[in-house]
Amino acid sequence: MSTLDYDINKQAVDYISLYVDQIQPQVKSLDPSRPFVLSSPSNGIFSEQEGGISRSLDPQDQFYGDVHYYIASGNMWSPSVYPIPRCATEFGIYSIPLTATMNRWVNPDEWTHGSYWMQMRQHYYEGNLHLLDMIFMYHLEVGVKAKSR
Repeated sequence: MSTLDYDINKQAVDYISLYVDQIQPQVKSLDPSRPFVLSSPSNGIFSEQEGGISRSLDPQDQFYGDVHYYIASGNMWSPSVYPIPRCATEFGIYSIPLTATMNRWVNPDEWTHGSYWMQMRQHYYEGNLHLLDMIFMYHLEVGVKAKSR
């Protein structure tokens, strides 16, 4: 099956079958003392009322449930780019692996922006461009602050 044949409705059916119908009962039987969250991000009680997937609200709505927030572009050094959600259960900044990881798996001559390895590890369309953009924004901001001192 290609990803084109795996539409959102089929994904929802499979998700509910696996997570709600199979995993949830197992987890609850092993530890009934803790609440089980049907999805993350979610719309909290609205997701539960709709059987595990809320289709009436955006699962990233900052007023219900929890959100995931990752910065892929923009000025991550500016507080104005960050949402103030009710609860953020995942947060991240788009980046490359740690040097220790790269040393283990990648030859140092492949550590360049346009190298085959850097292109192949990329899962986000235009991700390498966003990385460069963030690097240049940071150095521009640091340079401007340094000049103003």
